[in-house]
Amino acid sequence: MSEPTYSRRGYNQSNGNSRQGSGNSGRGSGGGSDLIDFHAEIEQSFFRKSMALKFMARRMVRHESNGPKARRSGVLYYWKGNGGDGLKNGYDWENRVAFSMKVEELGNILAVLKGFAPEYRTVHDPASYGGSGDKKTLSVSPDDSGSGVWMSLQEGKGKPGKRSFKMDHGEVQVLSTLIEHAITWIAQDQAQYRIPEGS
Repeated sequence: MSEPTYSRRGYNQSNGNSRQGSGNSGRGSGGGSDLIDFHAEIEQSFFRKSMALKFMARRMVRHESNGPKARRSGVLYYWKGNGGDGLKNGYDWENRVAFSMKVEELGNILAVLKGFAPEYRTVHDPASYGGSGDKKTLSVSPDDSGSGVWMSLQEGKGKPGKRSFKMDHGEVQVLSTLIEHAITWIAQDQAQYRIPEGS
């Protein structure tokens, strides 16, 4: 299990160029609505030989002519492994599956991790709002033996099964702490930018 990484990144949507910030939040160059800041990003990776899982908490702020617009989310990334070494070898880094979560979803996941809820399941279906892409289902549930918590992601139809990662008790504590921080930052952004949650 790696150490958590705190970083700030900037991205210019208009031309795709990105650059790493140094101290202050990074910004892409240009004007108008193409300026995007990624604020106070947290990353924590967990590894097994057959799977790698990363939790990322990010705050994205788009700078527009009528003021900043913020979007907040937590993201889970899954990579399949084939004899992974827990660092960088043996994982299919090019084919990750991502699942972005709003604050309510983070809260429900946290409730399972802390033992306040028996399980949680949430579905993201782009077709429900006229979008395209595969439906994704995230399930969080304790292991039957009481030795940890399963984080499972099913993507679409015809995909080769679920991507499941069993977190041990120590990893559950780490993920719980990071989710609590992410929820706090989301609330801070909502107060700063006065934007309704889920926008």
